[in-house]
Amino acid sequence: MDQFTPAWYLRAMLERERVSQKDAAERMGISPAYLSDMLNGRRRIGPEICELAVERIESTDKPAARRDLHLLGAAADGWIIRTESP
Repeated sequence: MDQFTPAWYLRAMLERERVSQKDAAERMGISPAYLSDMLNGRRRIGPEICELAVERIESTDKPAARRDLHLLGAAADGWIIRTESP
């Protein structure tokens, strides 16, 4: 995959965490086929899926993973990112 997208990031997260697609799908409560479709660009990855991935797969830096996925989603799919005021 040539573009930096949520799918690219999720695939990299799975590799870094050494989690299979099957195990990731189970952790996220979705079917392996659905996850495969998202990772291969056949289905859109929305913010809800990104949150599931961060909470149930990422082990080292959840805030950075959340930020990166949401920024990629905003760039790739036009997500609106809301930030909390200090």
